[in-house]
Amino acid sequence: MDEGLIGIKKQDHDKILNSNANIKKNRFRIQIASLKDENKITKVYEKIKKEFPKYFQNKKPFIEKKYIEKKGKFYRVQSQELYNKNDAEKLCKLLASKKFNCYMVKVYVK
Repeated sequence: MDEGLIGIKKQDHDKILNSNANIKKNRFRIQIASLKDENKITKVYEKIKKEFPKYFQNKKPFIEKKYIEKKGKFYRVQSQELYNKNDAEKLCKLLASKKFNCYMVKVYVK
């Protein structure tokens, strides 16, 4: 019998590895603002980058454009960086303690 790790048959072990490769892992972006004025994006992002350079390292934020009925278009300003749930929660607590808005936005990554 051809065994792989922890006594699992090699062919079964390979199937597990291959199926795990296709599982989408939960990751989170940190949303710091939702703005109607597109011109304010840079100012808001630069402010948070200055205060938290360790967590917001990219030059530009991730922008999600969202139309909300009867309210119009909004620009959701989010981190380019992706965090696991635990780290995202810690970062949101830190941001909130400094009076910044923070929402965790779930994204799926292969």
